[in-house]
Amino acid sequence: MKCGTENNCSVAVFVDASNVWEAQKAKGRVFDYEKLKSCIQNTYDCKNVQVYYYTAYPADGTRDYSLDGKHKFYTFLKKGLGFIKLPKTPDSVWS
Repeated sequence: MKCGTENNCSVAVFVDASNVWEAQKAKGRVFDYEKLKSCIQNTYDCKNVQVYYYTAYPADGTRDYSLDGKHKFYTFLKKGLGFIKLPKTPDSVWS
């Protein structure tokens, strides 16, 4: 399926991090976000693909462990793949 002959289509993808995380744990595999974006671009012949990564990020000082790994991952998604990280606060989860 092709979006258009001039690649003028736009596709938005919304990723809920908590659901992807649970699926990864259950399957023992890691999701490849580079392949996701590439597959959508190639399948639909669409160069304008925007991926939104919806995730909770703990507030400063609320965890006893380091958040460096999580921060590096978010930086990779943003700078490496052009994803947009959307914050999910604990208030929005429980309301």
